[in-house]
Amino acid sequence: MENSEKTQLIDNRNTSDDKYAPLYIQWKSSAGLPHIILKNEMSEVKRMHDFFKEVCTGFNIDNETFKMLNLAVEEWVVNVVSYAYPKGTHGLLELAVDKADGVIMIKISDKGMPFDPTQYNVSDLDAPLSERKLGGLGIHLVKSIMDSISYERTADGYNILRLTKIIET
Repeated sequence: MENSEKTQLIDNRNTSDDKYAPLYIQWKSSAGLPHIILKNEMSEVKRMHDFFKEVCTGFNIDNETFKMLNLAVEEWVVNVVSYAYPKGTHGLLELAVDKADGVIMIKISDKGMPFDPTQYNVSDLDAPLSERKLGGLGIHLVKSIMDSISYERTADGYNILRLTKIIET
């Protein structure tokens, strides 16, 4: 199988002239699950939103629940785009979504720098702004929206963030 065929199988688009093509070919996809592979560029957030909306609609998730879940997913995707890869480095992230037994499961994977959000301590939210350390509010937001959050750094260099939420459908 030619590299361009592998690329099309993974992302369903022609990347033969794309600077990211070698990365698509090497990417581990979540075969069988609805998933999308995104470049580490802010312009990809719109594609993420459209994909996630379509998947949630297919799972019969109501609009209010979608908005809440999308806020958490978008926050994490923006963090990966902004901080996972050194500036000017081409990288990818994958968003995979599943639903079973009233639970939505979201997996966000990237090969950027290791970062475990479960170990990040958010500063005291009741403290005056001048006394708080910078950052961490997005992590707090994701943790407050989702029912569980877990992180894994794989031996082959992937950051895998798993988010779950019990939903009413």
